Amino acid sequence: MNSLNLVTTVEHLAIQCHCSQRPAVIGDVLQVCSGSEGRAIIFCETKRNVTEMAMNPHIKQNAQCLHGDIAQSQREITLKGFREGSFKVLVATNVAARGLDIPEVDLVIQSSSQNIESYIHHSGHTGRVGRTGICICFYQPRERGQLRYVEQKAGITFKCVAVPSTIYLVKSKSMDAISSLASFFYATVDFFQPSAQILIEEKGAVDALAAALAHISGASSFEPRSLITSDKGFVTMNLESLEEIQDVKLNRKLSSTAVSQITRMCLLKGNVGVCFERLQAEWHDSDWILSVPAKLPEIEDYYDGNTSSNSRQRSCWSNVQSGCGNRNRSRSGSYKQSFHYLMVNLPV
Repeated sequence: MNSLNLVTTVEHLAIQCHCSQRPAVIGDVLQVCSGSEGRAIIFCETKRNVTEMAMNPHIKQNAQCLHGDIAQSQREITLKGFREGSFKVLVATNVAARGLDIPEVDLVIQSSSQNIESYIHHSGHTGRVGRTGICICFYQPRERGQLRYVEQKAGITFKCVAVPSTIYLVKSKSMDAISSLASFFYATVDFFQPSAQILIEEKGAVDALAAALAHISGASSFEPRSLITSDKGFVTMNLESLEEIQDVKLNRKLSSTAVSQITRMCLLKGNVGVCFERLQAEWHDSDWILSVPAKLPEIEDYYDGNTSSNSRQRSCWSNVQSGCGNRNRSRSGSYKQSFHYLMVNLPV
């Protein structure tokens, strides 16, 4: 550990997400990062938040709460159950979590805070006794400064990531479903073989088994979320220029309707993704590549299409929509583009 007793085997991640979206997003994070077998602790600010999170319908694992109103006898029962693996998710307030000593925790979830000692104490509940762990900090756009403050004081670097995509959710749920089959009591299988044979003849073996796995996992549908903000119903697009950008005129490359639907954008340090066919027909410039990133690329800066708190953001957003972009004047007096990649948020 370092001078602040920071556990060095913990990966520090950050997800931008509005409070209203967090219950659903946390459910997805738990599914992908800890699954049905891993143990996780979620830290909340108030006792009410703890109770609501423990009852969160998006959390499919059994979750129990721990806060100041819990009697000591029940507290001991709860901690014993969590330690022994009787349930996998513990939701606790900051104070109630003092003194916890459970080394098998795989994942810690908390919110952004300028209290360095609190962040370090929470993150220290994972990555113990030679194990690696993950600590995920949820934050809102106005709290980015708090993240930088924690990084500076704690000597860490947050890796900004997006909410788990459909691909990762399906993979995780499928693995859990397959694991549940491994422990199934097969003495009753013979009774279902005639029905299984009929289903295979009607649907085919692969489709029939895929439908069974989807049903076991409870995955009835998947709705896309923004990689930038975690908002439901948005697809994040990635724009890559083949050469240095001299002029960004999105209204010449996308329809006016598509441009008007862009709510947020980010300047990127890198690029990732494949072509997004839905908007491919509206793309009018061969010097730019339009794609859908599978994960959140490394971001240089954020720009918000509906913000009113940052004049630089408002100015840049206006320039991009009108075709000017974020440019610097060169010695010759001409404008030179300062970025090669742009990521935007579009509703589905």
